[in-house]
Amino acid sequence: MLYIMDGALCCAKCSRLFYASQRGNVTDRAWIKQRKVEAKLREYGQKPKRMRWKTFTRLREKISECERQKDSAFIMAMLWR
Repeated sequence: MLYIMDGALCCAKCSRLFYASQRGNVTDRAWIKQRKVEAKLREYGQKPKRMRWKTFTRLREKISECERQKDSAFIMAMLWR
């Protein structure tokens, strides 16, 4: 797909066009991923009716992994100061 940038035809790579999810840092991507997983659960992270326990456990583990990613990114940011 070609785009017109400053009057010239360019591809997305040459124009440095990226999706919003690709522009974010590690913390931003972890937040986006966590929100998507949490949307599959009920309020306060409860298991929806008819969801298998195996699926619920897997989703909770994904949320925990996102939390670990955010925590490690925060710690690294504080160490670099």
